[in-house]
Amino acid sequence: MIRRVLQLSALLSVFGVSQYMRILGRGLMERGIRVGIVALGTGEPPYDRAWYEERGFDVFLVPGRVPNYRRLTSPGAWRDLSNSLSGLNRAIDTFAPDVLHANSGLMAMLSTVGRPLRRNRGALVTCVHGDSQEADKLRMGRIAGRLLPASFGRRTIAISSEMRDFVVGTIGIDERRVRTVFPCVDDRHFRPPSPEERSAARRALGVPEDAWVVSLVGQYEQRKGHDVLVDAAGLLRQRGTPITVLCAGAHHEAAAYKEALMRRAAERGVAEGMILLGHSDAREVLWASDCGVLPSRKEGFGLVVVEGMACGVVQVRTPSAGARDTTIDGETGYVVPFDDPAAIADRLGALRADPVLRERMAARSIEYARERFSAAAMVAETLAVYEEAVGGR
Repeated sequence: MIRRVLQLSALLSVFGVSQYMRILGRGLMERGIRVGIVALGTGEPPYDRAWYEERGFDVFLVPGRVPNYRRLTSPGAWRDLSNSLSGLNRAIDTFAPDVLHANSGLMAMLSTVGRPLRRNRGALVTCVHGDSQEADKLRMGRIAGRLLPASFGRRTIAISSEMRDFVVGTIGIDERRVRTVFPCVDDRHFRPPSPEERSAARRALGVPEDAWVVSLVGQYEQRKGHDVLVDAAGLLRQRGTPITVLCAGAHHEAAAYKEALMRRAAERGVAEGMILLGHSDAREVLWASDCGVLPSRKEGFGLVVVEGMACGVVQVRTPSAGARDTTIDGETGYVVPFDDPAAIADRLGALRADPVLRERMAARSIEYARERFSAAAMVAETLAVYEEAVGGR
């Protein structure tokens, strides 16, 4: 029987991972399981220690720097590694978990390397979140998968079909140890708005009531493809179909990124229709939207797509990781090629011109999100993986 689960993460500030840990942790605690959090590294996360402690999580912060595997030959890197291992092992010995749930390859490897030094070891389960196209992580994953396969634990959770293909085919994890468990949306939070809630969201975000709004929720960085959406908005303007583009997200270089986006928007004549927010409640942004776009060049899953579907906002996305699982093209949303603003403009134009089509796809999106990406399903499936790992099968 699983009584204690300790989730391991490098920083609580990674939005998608933090949200995953929160929903999973609360679901486990509702089943009577004690849940702890280990956060490696320091910083100013928007989702901090207090949130977890107020809800009954045991929280262990391991201070110091996240070990930089790009400079392992330097003395500083070895000090970082030693400090991280010591702090991690103290937390594990204190909490005495039945299951260690590592939410990154780094945390899984640290847990494995420090394993002989711990009194309590627990069954290791690794969940692969990131994207499969980062070169440095790809190289490290291949090395770990072949030289130290135990570093991925008794079971490895892949959050999408593409990620399963990656960990089996590229990293080299035995497919018999891999389980696919989709991330979920907080279905108590993400839901369709009432007309009053929609209007309130628009007022709060400064969106005109009569605007036709397309949103992109995600960090301000090149891989998210904001530039592609700006170009699509420019094409729609040329066709006589202006839209309001509503973006929300955060990044340590967000100010410079936003300035570059606004210059691009000005060049395409759509600057007046651009609203660039900082970190915001994704639900409020979605409630203010008519459609959502995720033109990412790389993704681990693209959870915002499912959040939008649960709110009844039809999504247009690229075939980055998660697309095979989240989007039935033409039914629950649209999948468009990478870096193709014309394809995005075509899909958005069709949805705006045909409200009946958009309403039909929105209804199917809501249904599909509830069927496939509920919190209850994710918690139950993850718990089944834990039980396999503890049983050693």
